[in-house]
Amino acid sequence: MIIGILVLGVLVVAAGVLLFTTPIPEDEVISSPAPTESEPLYTPDEGNVSVTGTGPSVPESPEPDEIETESPSPTPIEVQSVDITYAGLPITDFSEPVGATVPLRARVEPAVEFDEEIEWTSSDTSVFEVVKDNPEGTAATVHIIGSGTSTFATLTVSIGGVEAECIVRVRR
Repeated sequence: MIIGILVLGVLVVAAGVLLFTTPIPEDEVISSPAPTESEPLYTPDEGNVSVTGTGPSVPESPEPDEIETESPSPTPIEVQSVDITYAGLPITDFSEPVGATVPLRARVEPAVEFDEEIEWTSSDTSVFEVVKDNPEGTAATVHIIGSGTSTFATLTVSIGGVEAECIVRVRR
């Protein structure tokens, strides 16, 4: 146990030495620009005390009429594609017995937040039902019912006018 404590102490000291003696790469060093012109830092009005020094020139402030009041609106991001995935892999067809539950996810490209809602639908709820698992709609669970006459139905996920489909089959 004493040897373990000694080894741990040596490792901590070595990590500290490496941390404080490693040089910082030049591209990570932050430096302020040097003044380029010599001008008074303050120009007094009539009769005021003058303060002088050197520093960079300061641009004139725009007139109130010249200030832009509208900010550009962000460009909306459009959905390029959507896939239905199981265990991280795209899936277009699967079969499960009655009573099974299958966790699925919607993978949207580009992978950013969208204003649109992700919708999951079943073409025949007597074959299976689909329930969203999170508010974003990126995860859902398929519950195989299999009470209808059909042995398959189509699962559709859609967002922003883009859809993906998967055939869900009931294994009897």
